[in-house]
Amino acid sequence: MAEVMIAEAMMEEVMTIRKRRNFAVLSIICMISIMISASMILAACRNREEDKTEKVIFKIKDYKVGQQQFEYYMVENRSNIISRFQEGQETIDDAFWEKITEDGMTVSEKLEEAAKDQCIYEYTLLLLAKEKGLADSVSFQDIKRDMEKENQRRSDAVERGEVIYGNKEYSMSTYMSYYLSNLTRELIRAMEEKELKYTDEQLERYCLEQGLNAQEGKTLRETYGLAYKTYLLEQYIRQKMGTGYF
Repeated sequence: MAEVMIAEAMMEEVMTIRKRRNFAVLSIICMISIMISASMILAACRNREEDKTEKVIFKIKDYKVGQQQFEYYMVENRSNIISRFQEGQETIDDAFWEKITEDGMTVSEKLEEAAKDQCIYEYTLLLLAKEKGLADSVSFQDIKRDMEKENQRRSDAVERGEVIYGNKEYSMSTYMSYYLSNLTRELIRAMEEKELKYTDEQLERYCLEQGLNAQEGKTLRETYGLAYKTYLLEQYIRQKMGTGYF
């Protein structure tokens, strides 16, 4: 009888130790979870604070285009502007950017104009995609944060030895191009039966203007249907830009 009581006491002590150990482990896990959540909240708050304090370059109605976003579009358009206005082996210096073009604007003003146009165009595309339920946000900063998360995910996968398809790390330019290309395809699918619907006559006229011919054994729709719908979407967005869409 005494042996049974001793055994029961020992079992009870073991169970108590296990409970304490489990409680300690659970406490540690909870503390780690709280620390991670807190760091994420602090990071989000810090990012939001940076968004608020960033210099605003211009507004698209209520949407503020900050310096970081505008500089992105300036860089995106720089090479094209140089190729348009550089004469021969002309040095790309301050004198080049202050050179007066045919319409009285300086080359630097032409760059700013192109950057602003692309910024408004892509904002309009994002706004349209959001209205169609295809995008959660129209914010440049939100897209930038999504890119950073995706880069971290890919970096972690590489460290684990997993196969990564495509870029191991995105730049803002490559990620934006990837993101907007996907949105464009989704918009075309969402709008092709209504806003982007077209007739064979319209497609024929477009192909004639562009000097395009159908591939052998295929119709114009099969050959150029997607290209024409992409063109129609661009025209649709341009129209929205000029009609107070915002």
